[in-house]
Amino acid sequence: MQPIASNRVHILALTEEAPPDFVEEARQLLLEYGEFVRTEGNAAHFCYEGLAKEAAELPLSYLDQGGELLVAVVEILVEGKAAVELVGCVGWRRIPRPDWAPVTEEAAELKRLWVAPEARGIGAGLGLIEAAITAARTAGATALYLDTVEESMASAVALYRGLGFLPCRSYSGALLNNVSYYRLGL
Repeated sequence: MQPIASNRVHILALTEEAPPDFVEEARQLLLEYGEFVRTEGNAAHFCYEGLAKEAAELPLSYLDQGGELLVAVVEILVEGKAAVELVGCVGWRRIPRPDWAPVTEEAAELKRLWVAPEARGIGAGLGLIEAAITAARTAGATALYLDTVEESMASAVALYRGLGFLPCRSYSGALLNNVSYYRLGL
């Protein structure tokens, strides 16, 4: 990959109208994320099969939950011609509020932030998170939650904290080893 310009990161929502090859690239990004989490020594319980199902059902796996998968796209040169490449993704979805849930507000959850290693440092992660915050706020969410394994994803945690996410209790009722929970008021 030869980036044309690092300041040319574009964030797009994956829609039902997206071309099949675009959706397939987004699937591959999600599966790369899954492989990273699955092989990382500090990762908590992780259901790769659930992620594979989520990836197979894109974009509906997020749209059906009142959210979306956002992708970071950069302009590149391929054999001297301009092209685009997906280099990152993040999902967001509404948090359901069953009677037992600890979340009582209109909230959303940030899921599966991933930027391909060769594209890190060009602003894709920050752009994805900011776009998810804006989309969740526009959809009426009053808070955005996330969970992460800080030891494995220190760069992502730095971005979250820099954008104002604060540590919080588990929002799903689950308490997993090595997992930290964050909340951002919208």
